[in-house]
Amino acid sequence: MRNEFGTAERVTTLDEVSHRVDSTAKTYPALVGENLGHTTLKFSLPINQLLQMSQVANSHNIKNIVSLENEYEAQRGLVVTHAKKLAQYTLMGLVKSEIKSQEKIKSKVSSQIHEVQNNLGRPAYTSLQPMVTNIRTCDPGGGNIPAVDVGETYGQTTGIYNVTLSNKHVLWVVDGQHRIEGFRMVLDFLKHVLRTCKYPRQADISLYKPSGINNDQIISEEILGFWEAVYDWAMNRATVSVECHLGLNKHEEQQLFYDLNSKGKKVATGLSYKFDHTDPINTAVKNIVLPMLPFVPNLRDKDQWVKGQDDGRLTRTEVNKITQILCLGKNVSRHITPKEIQDKYDLIQTFWETLLSIKHFGEPDWREKTVAAQSVTLKALAFTVHRLVFSVNSLPREEAIKCTQRLFEAIRSDLLSFSFDNPIWRVVVLPKVEREKILKGINKSLSLNEDKVQTYGFVFENTNKVRYGNRHNDIMVHLGDAICWQLNLPSREK
Repeated sequence: MRNEFGTAERVTTLDEVSHRVDSTAKTYPALVGENLGHTTLKFSLPINQLLQMSQVANSHNIKNIVSLENEYEAQRGLVVTHAKKLAQYTLMGLVKSEIKSQEKIKSKVSSQIHEVQNNLGRPAYTSLQPMVTNIRTCDPGGGNIPAVDVGETYGQTTGIYNVTLSNKHVLWVVDGQHRIEGFRMVLDFLKHVLRTCKYPRQADISLYKPSGINNDQIISEEILGFWEAVYDWAMNRATVSVECHLGLNKHEEQQLFYDLNSKGKKVATGLSYKFDHTDPINTAVKNIVLPMLPFVPNLRDKDQWVKGQDDGRLTRTEVNKITQILCLGKNVSRHITPKEIQDKYDLIQTFWETLLSIKHFGEPDWREKTVAAQSVTLKALAFTVHRLVFSVNSLPREEAIKCTQRLFEAIRSDLLSFSFDNPIWRVVVLPKVEREKILKGINKSLSLNEDKVQTYGFVFENTNKVRYGNRHNDIMVHLGDAICWQLNLPSREK
């Protein structure tokens, strides 16, 4: 049979057509390129669509998801805390996007909505990093994936093709599994809010809760409408860039994962603090602490015990860690709202003003002059202040304030001496018998693991000078106990 143009036509039946139709197939505009000689696709997908199309081949999923039992592993294990941080970052960006959208149409943004943003954080800029994926079920280079050239511009192809993918073309995540899980958390959070009109209790999806509101309190109609608009951003408007490799085998995909996660150079911690405008602790340091210091903190974490290198400066990492311990009581970061830290601004200022009163603070070669030059000593002070203010068996507020003031006054007046002659600084690195000799009764207030004492530091022969080791999380706690014993402040046990 021939058509009107004289070309032979293949006659088919509807039944035959139905058997060849893939109802899950969809067409996506994609940029076709060459990555070191390998054909790749690059396209943008809404967050929700990416979640539907992708899968993560880590050991947990392969063991627990029946449909993945025959797949090979090409991912590390998921770290939920990291995924949650990315979820909170994503939520921050979505909130910022909706507020910006409202401002563009000259709609007045209410104080309630701005409060949501203030509690989450106001980053200078937010952006989702591109994902890297692999389609395992296609020919190498994507030879069996249908693609139609969109057209030419000025006689040259644009490289943009309409690419047809279906459910069988799973996007296996090579780089970005924590972002994927973060996106799931964001959608779960927003769905819970819109379904219940309350903020969730579950820790895994509790991404936002303003201070002063309990989980049983109904969210106002205005804020609920705002969260609905944010949900629309997440479902339909916020897109993620995806680089898709085509038909990599097991060894190739595993190699790509390794290369992507091992070849890049990690940003120095000090420099990351300088550039990070999102973290509330970092913001407090920039706004309060840095203007007070008599020096610009060192961005490099160098060994200042080397002769001639002790310029009297703390590193930026040390300044941030000390402030973090003061506010949170530990040297491990967790997500905190800006408001949580803003409520502690007065405490941060008073604490650092008190540190500046320490004799020889910030002087060149101060490690030879005072034990305060070792950052773990300042961490111990920060830990002790936090414990007194927030967590000593729920001390009455007035008593907690009085105890903290006594500690600050002891530092300012040199009653708590930071001279190496003060034996309190040596007790945590000495055996039990020697501790009791120099400070009778001290052992009753210390809960030291005698097997670990030798790892906490040492005292130089024929001097009283102590040098602490690297186990700062342990040392600062025991130093804090010793400080409280000397100043007769409430102990952790009492």
